[in-house]
Amino acid sequence: MKIAFLDRDTFPQEFTTSLPASLGEYIEYANTTPEQRVEHLQGVQVAIANKVVFDRALLEQLPDLKLIALTATGYNNVDLEACQALGIHCANVAGYSTDSVSDHTMMLILNLMRNQPAFLADQYQQGWAGGPFFCRQLAPMTDLRGKTLTLVGRGDLGQATAQRASAFGMQVLFAERKNADEVRPGYTEFWQAVASADVLSLHCPLTSDNHKMIDAEVFAAMKASAYFINTARGALVDEQALADALSKQSIAGAGIDVATQEPMPAEAPLWQHANANNVIITPHVAWASREAVTTLWQGIIDNINAWQNGRTDQFLC
Repeated sequence: MKIAFLDRDTFPQEFTTSLPASLGEYIEYANTTPEQRVEHLQGVQVAIANKVVFDRALLEQLPDLKLIALTATGYNNVDLEACQALGIHCANVAGYSTDSVSDHTMMLILNLMRNQPAFLADQYQQGWAGGPFFCRQLAPMTDLRGKTLTLVGRGDLGQATAQRASAFGMQVLFAERKNADEVRPGYTEFWQAVASADVLSLHCPLTSDNHKMIDAEVFAAMKASAYFINTARGALVDEQALADALSKQSIAGAGIDVATQEPMPAEAPLWQHANANNVIITPHVAWASREAVTTLWQGIIDNINAWQNGRTDQFLC
């Protein structure tokens, strides 16, 4: 059996990607462009991939392909209907990055509220060395205790972030869906939750119903002292509206790990704030702690083993 990892360099370079020899012949590619997909998948029974697109036109050219093992939870890059029609299984790995993403979220919150970008910039210039006092007061800092964190999304990621924030003494609100007719127990009406937030953080999946749900109206409803965090999906946010809110100082700052288009192109509006002390942009790495990647890779091995042994009930198809 031949197994190919199509975009290995989506994993950290220091992580060793290897498979038990018993699984079959293993080959990996740093990346696979759309034009290279057919070539890289010739004679392959198991394709390991993160963001490579598997559409019907491609799948119909791959008679040997039997399993798509995704190195992710999301599967919007795979035509599951075509897979089912062609007898191809598809499996994802869920829950591997709960700690990593929620830790990253808290890191962004702490760095913004403690104004760490300003202090790091001063560190690079050795500013403290030339100061007249034992301390160097560069920028205001804010405690987390007593502040309100509004979370959009109450799944594993939202719950894990809520637990961490509570440990810091933050009050946690879960926002109801934006256009909901009623408020479920344990949730706060969307606009009330937004207006109450000292930090608004996204932890929900992207759907057709919530595309660009965080728009200019939402940013206008936030406190001018509030921060916005997105470690979920870029297209949940109107990025131009976010850039405008930062420019107008209608919010205090933002921490972003995802973008509508990734990599985020040079012309994206958020890059105009890249050097600002109140904006942190990380390149979609919230999921990628050593522990999370190790768990994810073991999940890939487990899925391939399950497929070989006919245990596909938990697969996507």
